[in-house]
Amino acid sequence: PGIPSDISLNESEFDEGHVFYNWDPIKEEYSIAGDIILGRSYWFKHKYSQSVIFQEDTSIATKLDNFTIDLYRGWNLIGNPFSFPVNFKKDSIVSDPITFNQGWTEPQSELDPWNGYAVYAGDHARITLMPFNDSDLFSEKIAFNNQWNLNLKLESNSYINYSTIVGRRKYAKNDKDVFDTPVFPDIDNRL
Repeated sequence: PGIPSDISLNESEFDEGHVFYNWDPIKEEYSIAGDIILGRSYWFKHKYSQSVIFQEDTSIATKLDNFTIDLYRGWNLIGNPFSFPVNFKKDSIVSDPITFNQGWTEPQSELDPWNGYAVYAGDHARITLMPFNDSDLFSEKIAFNNQWNLNLKLESNSYINYSTIVGRRKYAKNDKDVFDTPVFPDIDNRL
């Protein structure tokens, strides 16, 4: 949370280093991040017993205004730039955010600080994080007749995936369309 004055990431002093990965929605692959961009989230891959110290003391607080994140078609990794949980509004072709905790969680209705989320956009779209509640937010959740969804919770001995949803939605096609959300690609092979 906050806006750092220096957005570059230093190289690690560990033997093989620790790496920040970001998801490139255009190339549909992970890459090593060189800079931190406000509103994005990153995978931090670290396999060492030594502590990793994050230090940056020249940042400024994010304004308490709605924060809009432009999304690319496909999967996007986003983060909450505020230091407290926030609600969000999103375009209809954007999935609810999921997060990783020993596996993919069920869709989230609130975004916590210091946490990353994956959202899927059927096309270029937006998600707006709101530091204050909007009275119209919950009116957007009204379901159409004959519309339903089922959240599948998959588990193995060492991994969970609670993010899979199947259902029926008004205006959705039987073929692949903007409402379909594929499985988010993990860094390691899982379920």
